[in-house]
Amino acid sequence: MPAAVYDIDDEALRSARKRIRASMEYLVGKGILSADRMNVALGLATYTSDIAEALGFIANRLQIALYREAVDIVMRGICSVEDVDKALCFGPGLRWALMGPNLIFHLSGGGHGIKGLLHHIGPSAELWWADMADWKKWPAGWADMAQEGVVREMAGRPAEGGRTVEEISRWRDDGLIEILKLHSKL
Repeated sequence: MPAAVYDIDDEALRSARKRIRASMEYLVGKGILSADRMNVALGLATYTSDIAEALGFIANRLQIALYREAVDIVMRGICSVEDVDKALCFGPGLRWALMGPNLIFHLSGGGHGIKGLLHHIGPSAELWWADMADWKKWPAGWADMAQEGVVREMAGRPAEGGRTVEEISRWRDDGLIEILKLHSKL
């Protein structure tokens, strides 16, 4: 089924970008947001704001698809909220900070590239897909389970990474700035 097309003209996109920038500049002026963090946010927005062919931006669609599977494996008792976060952070998240999934798969395929890798993992991937979630509404009780799991995870974090929302947000933002510098985006 083809994606729905939403007709958003260039002027509407430019107008939205101007409003976002103005809001962020206001926050910088009030000392609520640093200029570096504003530049990070605006830099990330440029990756997604030119695409308006389906409901939601590309990154958000990919994120929510992955999150549905994360929710499902926790709800099924396969792992904890913290296990999901660690698996993504220290698994594909490490590579995703450097490149996207297609290039990662291409490199993983060695001399055969992505085509060779897809052929190799095809039967396994099809078994995984058959077992994956396809629900369309949040499972009952998930919000409470997620909140409790994240609170436990935050309490167990190393002090240098922060244990409060404010500390962890600062640590995350500083890390994002370093990643963007690595990509020569800042």
